[in-house]
Amino acid sequence: PPGLVPRGRFSPDALLPLCRELAQLEQSPAPSPLAQYAAFYSLLRQLEQQQQPAAPWQRLAEAVERELTASCPQPISLRQLGESLQYSQDHLIRVFRRRYGVTPHQYLTLLRLGQAKQLMLTTDRPAAQVAADCGFSDYSSFHRAFTKAMGATPQQWRRSRWGETQP
Repeated sequence: PPGLVPRGRFSPDALLPLCRELAQLEQSPAPSPLAQYAAFYSLLRQLEQQQQPAAPWQRLAEAVERELTASCPQPISLRQLGESLQYSQDHLIRVFRRRYGVTPHQYLTLLRLGQAKQLMLTTDRPAAQVAADCGFSDYSSFHRAFTKAMGATPQQWRRSRWGETQP
């Protein structure tokens, strides 16, 4: 329409595979909420990227987010991330918080907790094994983070959910 300034390019070719993936997940016999969330988040991110060109600081924050997501279960240090992206740790924290509202460490913890919740719902692995599988350095740090985020210990949370979904 006249008067509107284009802020990016819309490409249905980039969105269709993401929409198909989301539809397939929804139609699967036992859809994984975590997989659905990830597919939906990818679709939203693609729409946002098409809406407007990202500023350099946003691209940097998104690069950090991609690195954190890709290395979620493995140990990763902000120092290593800063060196690989050629920015200081403080700068990475600042742009990441500006873009996502949390620090990279908080984001990584949330990713790991999401994976842990999924494993606790779908397997009967001990909570300590789930913590290790999701990249927590030890069980006590997992227990603290989980209890703070969920308002219940991992065992309490699992027992309260197993009535709804048995592994």
